[in-house]
Amino acid sequence: MALMLPVDHAARFSEEARSLVSTRPEDDAVMLDYLQRHQVPVLLSIPNLIEHQGTESIAGNSAERWRSACSYGISDRPGSDVLTGLNAVPLYREGAAYVLVLEKESADRRVWQRKPWRHAEDALGLDTARVDSSWDEWSRSDPAARHVAGLIGLSAARELWAVAYLLGVASERLRPHGWTPVSHIRSAALNTLGVGGLIPVVQWHKLHEARPLMHHLAMAGADHGASAAADALA
Repeated sequence: MALMLPVDHAARFSEEARSLVSTRPEDDAVMLDYLQRHQVPVLLSIPNLIEHQGTESIAGNSAERWRSACSYGISDRPGSDVLTGLNAVPLYREGAAYVLVLEKESADRRVWQRKPWRHAEDALGLDTARVDSSWDEWSRSDPAARHVAGLIGLSAARELWAVAYLLGVASERLRPHGWTPVSHIRSAALNTLGVGGLIPVVQWHKLHEARPLMHHLAMAGADHGASAAADALA
């Protein structure tokens, strides 16, 4: 969810939301209540565009365990417009790397289990030691590694690298099926990876300073992963 507010309202909303975290965790309900009480006009509201297909909410805010959206589901998805074939989806949350592993699939539902990425080797189809060695190689040669680790912590930096690497592997494996990421969209998506996974655990001023470095790290990690996958497919 993204919310754009005038500066004064943004500061007030942040303070109110922070005080309600433990008693009313539904972020959209807190937002709606604030907007109504302060008579803030809503110009545009965009719902989720793609059905979550039974995936557990990554943000931990499932309304009824599973998230659903207004768009198509498995039974009526429009064929070639849907990305299929993934049984392991990397994600970055609170400074740690995880993988959503597809456990069960039926005509109308897919059931996923979240695992630490090192416990998902079979689903990922790769040796986690290769991910570690790629980090070691890059961190020795690029000064950005030391700078970003100093801002967000070495563990969070290594885990961010792992997620980016795994995303690079996944995208390269899909290339033979006709799916190729557009470079500027790929870059923009990877630019959100670090901030999105560290908001609860790293202070805002550090995230702001670290963001360009995290983007650089994520791009390098994804490139290393894609290169490794391409070599394996050759």
